[in-house]
Amino acid sequence: EQVKAFFRGDSSGVRRLGGPEDIPKSTIGNSSAQNSVNALKLKTKLSLEQNNILTNNGKLTDNAITNSTKIDLADGVIGNPPIVKALTRDGSDIKDWQKFKTEKTLGPNDKPIEVHFYKNNKTGKIDYETVDYKVKGTVPAFPKATPPKEPTVPPSG
Repeated sequence: EQVKAFFRGDSSGVRRLGGPEDIPKSTIGNSSAQNSVNALKLKTKLSLEQNNILTNNGKLTDNAITNSTKIDLADGVIGNPPIVKALTRDGSDIKDWQKFKTEKTLGPNDKPIEVHFYKNNKTGKIDYETVDYKVKGTVPAFPKATPPKEPTVPPSG
């Protein structure tokens, strides 16, 4: 199964790994904006691949998983109901799942980024499906399309 990466959000916050359905509708049909989105997606994915965080199919490398650190959750357990439902769909216990983050690496804009993910500590299964499988850090946003300025005519006189 191939995981396609698209980074959503503004330049100051969290990016989530998602699919083509996450591309904002305002960019569809706008080849310039779509090219910018694709360029950002590819640069970030390449940066994560070159730094041994992601494989070429968008999954975490064994090295990235081994060197990841546990993220302490507020109540010690995952509490987001849609996430809990998705993670336990296979019959596993939510207490077996833990949130992790990879080591930081430099993104395409030379700012630190890391990947957040859930791992089942009993089975070793990594979750690639929920919205919490994401890149966190400053990833440059793609440029917004701006309408062309209307030409101004100097006053005659």
